[in-house]
Amino acid sequence: AGPVYSPQQADDDPHVREAGILRELDYPGLPIPAPISDTPVRFSESEAGIRVRAPLLGEHTEQILRELGYDPARISELRQEGVI
Repeated sequence: AGPVYSPQQADDDPHVREAGILRELDYPGLPIPAPISDTPVRFSESEAGIRVRAPLLGEHTEQILRELGYDPARISELRQEGVI
């Protein structure tokens, strides 16, 4: 059990900072890095944790569609039709 913090209080807490519970991650559109909750459990021989930031809405749409076999022309059509 512990105190109930606001997001800002958690970010400012020395214990939270020292324990590495939050990681600073650059995110498009933000003027400063955002504090993101890292993996809560760590093992000595595991590389668990945040590898990349969360994507923006639709950020990987074209890449995923290409991996599914859509060609650039069809992706363009889908975009013009407002499907994506």
